[in-house]
Amino acid sequence: MSKLELKNICKSFGNTDIIKDVSFPINDGEFIVFVGPSGCGKSTLLRLISGLEDVTSGEIIMEDRVVNDVPPVKRDVAMVFQSYALYPHMNTYENMAFGLRNLKVSEEEIKQRVTEAAEILQIQHLLESKPKDMSGGQRQRVAIGRTIVREPKMFLFDEPLSNLDAALRVQMRIEMTRLHKQLKTTMIYVTHDQVEAMTLADRIVVLNAGKVEQIGPPLELYDNPCNSFVAGFIGSPSMNFIGGKVLDASAKKITMQIQGTNTTIEIKLHKECTGKVNPGDVIKLGVRPENVTLKQEHKDSIKIDGKLIAFEELGNTSYGYVSVTSDCVVTCSVHNNGAGFNKSTENASLYFQANSCYIFNQQGVNILCKK
Repeated sequence: MSKLELKNICKSFGNTDIIKDVSFPINDGEFIVFVGPSGCGKSTLLRLISGLEDVTSGEIIMEDRVVNDVPPVKRDVAMVFQSYALYPHMNTYENMAFGLRNLKVSEEEIKQRVTEAAEILQIQHLLESKPKDMSGGQRQRVAIGRTIVREPKMFLFDEPLSNLDAALRVQMRIEMTRLHKQLKTTMIYVTHDQVEAMTLADRIVVLNAGKVEQIGPPLELYDNPCNSFVAGFIGSPSMNFIGGKVLDASAKKITMQIQGTNTTIEIKLHKECTGKVNPGDVIKLGVRPENVTLKQEHKDSIKIDGKLIAFEELGNTSYGYVSVTSDCVVTCSVHNNGAGFNKSTENASLYFQANSCYIFNQQGVNILCKK
């Protein structure tokens, strides 16, 4: 196992800043996931850790030693890329053994390591197969096996499942979780898929434009996002945001007028504000789709009227899309495939509880966020 600490890491390409003053520790045996939109710097940060890129400033500390000038081969980390990068003319055994042979490991030990890794990944039956004879999921397992045989102190994964179809992605997520529990090795995983992040991570690092927005366990980020970016990125379907202007504000409630309408709603605050809003401020009301319904289930529900523009039937849970204004469409979850709801109607009313709401100020900060 290996611990890692990033201290004030910055990376620039010319005049373009990619990573901006990033600092956080990673504990021994932890599964950390870097998540964020394309171009946010997550793969660059992974390459800095591996040594494939040099830091512009800051320190990368592995086991209490600064490794900024240590070449990749001596950092004792193994990287799995988005592309499998297997040698097409070699079978699985040869692909997994290739790196060890370059390190002058004995054939006896190579056989032992390859056999053990194949058992862990359940690919013993593929040791004589070549990449062209395997599925995408099998090839990805071989690529992971090639890193396992090296017995590194840390695994780095750069969007390893993005080339797989939906069913294989689910299967491989389960395999990755099982692998981490079995190896108990530090793993850092990059993805833009927040579902992968939620299901795999001990902690998630949310990146945006080269900066860390928030770090924490998946459910902590889901339940207590620090700002509207994290709130909108973590969760599927993503959180709904309804813009408006504050008409009145107190310690117990906020009255807001929905932007572009004459509709006024009152939000009773279910916990103490850590930020302040004043009359005239522009804010965003956030509510997750699973907390919005198309039928009134509680007498004190907040109600907003709109137009039903689409309805997706997905089985036990379906989704309705209600246009509140020209630029605000709210997604709501409808259970039992919308049973009892008239999906052909145009007018629709949305209902949700105040205690399921989030309030974001003009800067996007969650004013109900626990510090």
